[in-house]
Amino acid sequence: MPLHTPVVFIFFRRPETTAKVFQAIRRARPRRLILVADGPRGHEDEDLCRQSRKVVDHIDWECEVTRSYSDTNLGVAKRVSTGITEAFKLVEEAIILEDDTLPSPFFFKFCENLLEQWRKDERVFHISGTNFIHDLCKDQQHTYYFNRHPAIWGWATWRRAWQHYDMQLHDWPRHKKDGLLQKNLHLHNAISEWEKTFDLHHENNDPWTWDYHWVYAAWSQGGRSISPHRNLVTNIGFGKGATHTGDGIAPNLPINQDFDEEIVHHPDSSLQEDLNLLLEKRLFQKHPNKLQRGLMKLRKLFHS
Repeated sequence: MPLHTPVVFIFFRRPETTAKVFQAIRRARPRRLILVADGPRGHEDEDLCRQSRKVVDHIDWECEVTRSYSDTNLGVAKRVSTGITEAFKLVEEAIILEDDTLPSPFFFKFCENLLEQWRKDERVFHISGTNFIHDLCKDQQHTYYFNRHPAIWGWATWRRAWQHYDMQLHDWPRHKKDGLLQKNLHLHNAISEWEKTFDLHHENNDPWTWDYHWVYAAWSQGGRSISPHRNLVTNIGFGKGATHTGDGIAPNLPINQDFDEEIVHHPDSSLQEDLNLLLEKRLFQKHPNKLQRGLMKLRKLFHS
């Protein structure tokens, strides 16, 4: 059965991972596909960018395709954010994948179902296919849980939520004074790291990534995120050629390509505070994650 929800596929210069993710999209057969690609950073990227675009040249199923390809290199922050913004000028809701986020087949069903289920609840901002605490989500009654931490390795959202995205974080000083972080986080080190991150990105015309701003949009609007109890997306982009995960260690996020189940919904979008706290601890009490590595790199840059 074809997928009726539009898919936004964002890629750059990794033809091998692009091909793997595109095959997963091809199996889902979306009726609407929006392709977003950045331009090469220099001559060394030109062939890889060309190969990556060639992967998605041939669409062999019934599908309306839009291609948003940049001739110049905008950088990951501007290319991803502007690509998503352009997509939401065309569609009301979408599933979003990057060239390193490999989904299971059930991921598409999961996103499409939940986009419909929570379409009119403006507290729900984000549907993720990733669950960083999948090993702790045993014997749960429902298929997913509500939390405050939008994971962007395979996700979905609505235009109504993305309209709050602000690359400049204009209202951060007011929200900082009003205790935005204390309202959304439990751990002192999490509050400290996010405060430094938002301070660095406030009215910053050269951000190094785009997703912290999405977290800010959700928190500033009281938004909730959904994560599945079973992990549905794995990141295949760690290592050589990666922009932000080149020196990272891939977390243990297995996916079952054959998994399928009837989706059991919650009666409302109340937060599951016990799982939300477990997720926050997993993100901030173990090895340095992307947020912490990014901060360390920036500190070195600013003090060099």
